[in-house]
Amino acid sequence: MRNLEDSLARRRPSKGLQKVVTQLDVISEDLLPDEPEITELEEDSTPKYAPNSYVAAHIVISGELANIFSELAAKEGKRMEEVISERLYRTARYDAAKPLYFNDEERIRLEAVCGKNLNSASEAVEELERRSTISVEGIDIHLEPRLLMRIDSRRFGLSLEEVVRREVVYGLESFVGMR
Repeated sequence: MRNLEDSLARRRPSKGLQKVVTQLDVISEDLLPDEPEITELEEDSTPKYAPNSYVAAHIVISGELANIFSELAAKEGKRMEEVISERLYRTARYDAAKPLYFNDEERIRLEAVCGKNLNSASEAVEELERRSTISVEGIDIHLEPRLLMRIDSRRFGLSLEEVVRREVVYGLESFVGMR
C-alpha cells in the first residue's frame, strides 16, 4: 500500500482530491492485487501486462458519474469499483465513430419487432439482414427498408410472405412473356 500512496502522491493535483483519493484507497485496499506482471514494453514504452493479471488503476471521476455507478452497485449488491471494472471490461473494445447502445426498454421494443430475444449487436444486425432479404432458389435478394414499408402498406390482409411470393412469381412470369 505504501508504494501505491507514494505513486499517487506524485500525481495528486490538490489537497481536496488527495483526501478523496486517500479515502477511496482505504475503501478499496482489499481490491489491490499483487504487482502486475509486465510481459514486454512496446517501442513507445507502453507496458504490456500478462492477460491473466490484474492491474490496480486509480481514476478520478465526477460526482455525477460516481452517483450513477454507486446506484448501479447498490442495485446489484456490489461495490462501485466492481461495477466500473465490469463495465470497462464489457466496453473496452468499443471504438466505433457512431456506436449504438440500446437501453432495456429500447432492446425490448426491438425484440418485439424481430419476434425473438437479441443478446448482442451482431445478433440484431443478422436478424435485420435476414428480415430484409428474400431467397429464391438459393439467390439472395436484399430489399431496401423503403420498399418493405411500401409492400407492407399494400398487403391488404395477406402476410408479407404471401405478397412477396405472389409478386415475385408474377414479375418473373411477366419478364419471360407468360403474362
